[in-house]
Amino acid sequence: MNARLVRKRSELHIYSDHRDALDTLLSETGDRCAYSMQHVMQIGRTTMEVDHFNPTRLANKNRNNAHGNLLCASRHCNGRKSNKWPSAALLRKGVRLLNPYKERDYDRHIFEDLETGEVYSDSPAGKWHIRQLCLNDPFLVEARKDRTLLARAVKQVKLLDNIEPAVIDLVKMVERVVLRKTIPAIKAGKRKK
Repeated sequence: MNARLVRKRSELHIYSDHRDALDTLLSETGDRCAYSMQHVMQIGRTTMEVDHFNPTRLANKNRNNAHGNLLCASRHCNGRKSNKWPSAALLRKGVRLLNPYKERDYDRHIFEDLETGEVYSDSPAGKWHIRQLCLNDPFLVEARKDRTLLARAVKQVKLLDNIEPAVIDLVKMVERVVLRKTIPAIKAGKRKK
C-alpha cells in the first residue's frame, strides 16, 4: 500500500527552526494542506504553517524538528489539531491521528459523501482524525460540494455533441486550472447504519 504523500527529504533531517521546512513540505504536498488537502491557491500561502505531527516529542527538540515529524498544514487544521494527541489508553483502542506519509488515510479510514460534502469514518482512527482537525467545518464541506458540482458539470458538457471549440477550450481550462486547485475527491462510500 502506497502512502498518499512522499517525503522528498530524509525523515531524519533536523531543522533548527521548524518553519524552515515549509517550502519542502509544500513541495511534498503539491502545495496543499496535508490534512484537508486545500490548495495554497485557494486559501493563500500565508495561511500555510508547519505542524509538528506528534507534539509529544516536544521534550526532545531534535526529534520534534525532524523532517519526519513535520507536515504542511493550513492555519485551520494546525490550529484545530494544536497539541492534541491521544492518550496511551486511546492509542491502544486504535484512536490516532492519521499520517498521510505513512498510510493512505483517504483510502481505508476516511470516505466522502459526495452529496453532502461531508467526510466520515467507521474506524476509531478516522473518527478521531476528522473530529480533531474539524474536517467537516462548513467551509470545507462547501468546498467539497462545489468541487463535486463543478466536476459533474464539466463531465456533462464533455458528453454533449456539437460543442463549439470555444466551449471545449473553456471546459479544458476549468479542468486544468480550477478543478486541479480544489480539494481532491476522496473515495466515496456509504455510511454504515
